[in-house]
Amino acid sequence: MCVFSARYLNRLDVGQKKFPYPCRVCLLTLAIIAAGTAAVSGQIYFDAEPPEEFAMLKVLQARMARPVNWDFHDVSLDDVMQWVESTHGIQSLLDRQSIETAGASSDTPVTMTLSGVPLAKALRLMLRPHGLTYIARNGVVIVTSNEVAEANLVTRVYPVKDLAQVSRSRQDFGAIVDLIKKCTGTPRPGWVDDGGVGTVEPFPAGICLGINATEEVHEQIVGLLTALRNSREAQGLQVLHFSRETVPRVAYETTRPNAQRSSSRANSLTSARAPSGHLMRR
Repeated sequence: MCVFSARYLNRLDVGQKKFPYPCRVCLLTLAIIAAGTAAVSGQIYFDAEPPEEFAMLKVLQARMARPVNWDFHDVSLDDVMQWVESTHGIQSLLDRQSIETAGASSDTPVTMTLSGVPLAKALRLMLRPHGLTYIARNGVVIVTSNEVAEANLVTRVYPVKDLAQVSRSRQDFGAIVDLIKKCTGTPRPGWVDDGGVGTVEPFPAGICLGINATEEVHEQIVGLLTALRNSREAQGLQVLHFSRETVPRVAYETTRPNAQRSSSRANSLTSARAPSGHLMRR
């Protein structure tokens, strides 16, 4: 069964809930491919979306990473998104039905002042108080409700050979999984363990993690893994060693404000790399 049909036809039990999920064979195959090419390609994650959609996604991600300076006072949501379109060349769409279900509308007034914040983060901060977020489809930013976003999860495979711990040729994913769950999945519950919808599936054969989560949580994961790898490289290490016992300290060092770190520590933990890979959506 091909990965494209598998993601629609196969389901896995996750605790007491069921979520559409690519078949394990397809994910395992993708994990092995990821393990073999990650070191050469430098990709942070892998998936199986068609190349044409991946190309549109890369363009959108680049534009959404641009810093913005805005000062909105009682500007309608519709007008803000039109400004985003005209200023940044990003197509947008308001999912009016789900927006109204969340208690907002296209006329909802927006008041927010930001400076030097990436557009992606700025939009999420702007939408969050209204119970809204956005998802990306075919190069278009769709403003919708949190509930709709949580019903349209994204599956990616993340190689973690340089972050997971090896013992007697058996891969121990406990520490890296704990760290991901501790540092991501906010402000709404992101993981099944916390009442959310996200799941993590270790694949020892490829030393990868298969993660099914919202787009916002994946953004947080990319930021976390990038920070960890920058720290590893700054220390000249091939593998960043930490254990489940030290996860709280690593999480604190990775996520605390830059002003509380030394400049060298901040540089090693906060330098950003552009995420890469295709998306495989359910």
